[in-house]
Amino acid sequence: MKKILFGLPIALLCLTILLNFSALAQQNTSYKEMMDDNSFNFYEVVEAANIYFDINGRGKGSGSKGFERWKNEN
Repeated sequence: MKKILFGLPIALLCLTILLNFSALAQQNTSYKEMMDDNSFNFYEVVEAANIYFDINGRGKGSGSKGFERWKNEN
């Protein structure tokens, strides 16, 4: 019983995270396209870009400086 009570919240957390990532993937829109499209909220673009840079890194040539400039302007 303790294993079930311990495993259930972890399973729900994992499911929530997967659903958030799948919702973002279903948009099939990169953060670069979202920056130019006014139908997206500023915070949606920032969230998509943060996920992108968390996966791909923020090193030289990644585009993170250009995104940070856009973020500061908006």
